[in-house]
Amino acid sequence: MLSYRHAFHAGNYADVLKHAVLLELLSYFNRKDKPWHYIDTHAGGGCYALDSEQAGKTAEYVDGIARLWDRDDLPEPLAAYRAAVAQFNPHGRLLFYPGSPALAMTAARTQDRLRLFELHPADFESLERTFASEAERVQCRKADGFAALKGLLPPPSRRAVVLIDPPYELKEDYRRVVDCLKDALRRFPTGTYAVWYPLLARPEARALPARLAEIGADSWLDVRLAVRQPPRDGFGMFGSGMFIVNPPWVLPERLEAMMPWLVETLDALRGFAAERDWEQFHTPKNLAMALSGEAGEVIEHFQWLTAEQSADLAPEVRDAVALELADVLLYLVRLADVLDVDLVAAAERKLVINAERYPVDRARGRSDKYDRL
Repeated sequence: MLSYRHAFHAGNYADVLKHAVLLELLSYFNRKDKPWHYIDTHAGGGCYALDSEQAGKTAEYVDGIARLWDRDDLPEPLAAYRAAVAQFNPHGRLLFYPGSPALAMTAARTQDRLRLFELHPADFESLERTFASEAERVQCRKADGFAALKGLLPPPSRRAVVLIDPPYELKEDYRRVVDCLKDALRRFPTGTYAVWYPLLARPEARALPARLAEIGADSWLDVRLAVRQPPRDGFGMFGSGMFIVNPPWVLPERLEAMMPWLVETLDALRGFAAERDWEQFHTPKNLAMALSGEAGEVIEHFQWLTAEQSADLAPEVRDAVALELADVLLYLVRLADVLDVDLVAAAERKLVINAERYPVDRARGRSDKYDRL
């Protein structure tokens, strides 16, 4: 199945994490004059126009690279990443987003080599066009990157960054990632491998980081970026991660300086407020009052209804209630964020307290407050 097209997702928050980490890896490799190889198992189309029909349909870059574009307080790794993206936007406007191979090329020197694999016919054509003038340093192959990687390890330079980032459309991609990394480490144990993975509710996605850790690499680093709460219906990506095997020794320190800022900036709710300069209004008092007001708007839909009527709302009323409940939730989460309250931990603690206050044998079937039981 070849339905995945990265053009729909170019420049999103997952790309920000993946590409900032990738450039950090290559920057470290550039500390030595010895050549390196960059190998990409799922290279995509090379470069993407953000005003294209595909990118415009989802506009995911708005909550990704666009949030960094005009900032003047970027941590050093993110400043380097934005500078690399800016090479493809020389007039200052964010119109193009470079994929992983194109960004790797910004770090490549004369002696370095890129080996790129892509199966999707249209993306492969785009990839070849992107690197048509770099035939000496870049080789593009229309092939399965999982299988083709075996023939490239170890590379002649004995120095390589391998990016493994399938679309995870198929369940078997999760298994193939693990098998691919196992085989790669057997062939070339000193290589640096970066596995991108999505944060999803599906079991195979949740299990992947642990399965990668169990491979037994001497050194690895797992970094994750969650931009929203996991969806209750179990559908949709709520973040992404990078699992790096044989990371440079400086990488943890570099990421420690970058990740808190990135989480703060790309978090959907925080970003919404920051983009509109509403943080100045989001004091605990104002948020608590807004929360109360939104709860009142929920109540309006039920005022004067009988118990039976309130349980049998018309579809349009139910939809209106759903949106009002969403406002309540958003204000609640934002208030907890401003007060640095862990809502999940607080809720778990409150459940324990309530269980003690309302023992089953005394509270079953009764509505009395705990001090009247």
